[in-house]
Amino acid sequence: MATVYKEGSAWIARIRKTHFKTTKGGFATRKEAETWARNQEHAFENQGSACGFGPDRTSLGQALYDYAEKKMPFLKGAVQDLSRVNKYLRAVNLPTFKANKIASTNADSSSEQTYFQLETIPVEVTRNYAKGVKAHREKQAQRSTASDKIRDNLARMTVASIQPFHLQELVDQMQKEGYKAATIGLERSLLREFFNYARRTWRWAQPALNPASDLRMPRISNQRSRILSHEEQFRLADVLRSCDNPFVAPCIALLIETSMRKSELLMMSRWQDFDPVKSILTLRDAKAGGREVPLTKEAVELIQKLPRGADTDLIIPISMDAVKSAWERARIRANILDITLHDLRHTGATRMAIRLNGNIFLLQLVTGHKTLSQLQRYINLKASDAVAAFNKTATTIDIPTSSIVSAPQNEVTEKRRKNRLDVLLSKRVNQLSHRPSHETLH
Repeated sequence: MATVYKEGSAWIARIRKTHFKTTKGGFATRKEAETWARNQEHAFENQGSACGFGPDRTSLGQALYDYAEKKMPFLKGAVQDLSRVNKYLRAVNLPTFKANKIASTNADSSSEQTYFQLETIPVEVTRNYAKGVKAHREKQAQRSTASDKIRDNLARMTVASIQPFHLQELVDQMQKEGYKAATIGLERSLLREFFNYARRTWRWAQPALNPASDLRMPRISNQRSRILSHEEQFRLADVLRSCDNPFVAPCIALLIETSMRKSELLMMSRWQDFDPVKSILTLRDAKAGGREVPLTKEAVELIQKLPRGADTDLIIPISMDAVKSAWERARIRANILDITLHDLRHTGATRMAIRLNGNIFLLQLVTGHKTLSQLQRYINLKASDAVAAFNKTATTIDIPTSSIVSAPQNEVTEKRRKNRLDVLLSKRVNQLSHRPSHETLH
């Protein structure tokens, strides 16, 4: 049974049970203190003892520190999540975290896989930025001054006292500062998952409802439909042939031909996992888990032409930054506007959808999407593709990605014209030769 008593002008509630002791003061009335005590006892009886000091005596900043320490090593997106968590930690002068990638463990293990080892960074009175990013970081800090102030206030509040309107204020301010809807959604997702974790794992009964749920959020509208056209691919191929790095052109070609994510091709594809006989590349730990990537004949040939390294070596042994820099230079020189490196995945998926005659289940195996709704965002067909299908003429899938690493544009164009004419004539001759003799030709 709780003890409620008055001390000065405020009321205090004290609960003492086996394995559960807690006290809270500052209540304006006896009724408020008794209500709080009943809620605490009810939570203990139904959920057990709360972890640590509980939500009434733990600030959001300290709670996020503990949450990050326990949870982040097991999350693939820990680097991005920690950049958000660290903003709250700085507000209460706690050390921040840095995620260091560790060697991949057995992805088939029944235990939770560890992806990162966390390194604590001591509190800095003044943050020191690298020379190359100093101006950008300072500009970001100026932009987020108001929202950072709200985060500072949230970080100092006890977890139990945080209400939806506190977080709605942060969401609204980030909108005013021009942050994209996806960025705001990711911060809300972090806080929502934290409150769920605190209730589920730490047995924290307060807040009674997750304050990060049911917020008024901006609508996310970031779907892209940009794909690489026929002419743009040839212009890009001409430029990439002069690239000093011999792996850039094959990398771009494989991104289109396989529809793989950049990280899958550059960080997970190793020679030991490439099977040219079965035409399969095994990814041991992709974004959506381990999977097998079915390869086209052209993709197999592109890989086989690369210099083979040791079994554990990467097939494309260049960094993500090197590919991004080379892509930007080539895109600008080829005068290809409003297209990103990630759009090559859209390009490959769209071409493969036509090649597979719209078989979305086979296509899902190629792209590795978990759901068909996610896959649909990457299929960017146009009316011209439908017309081409009606007429059974050449479509964008006839453009060989190997042209990116092979012959010059004019030579390829002439060969394509000649081959297409030969194929059409050959098909027509075969059709006429197999007609029944009694059939009248109109």
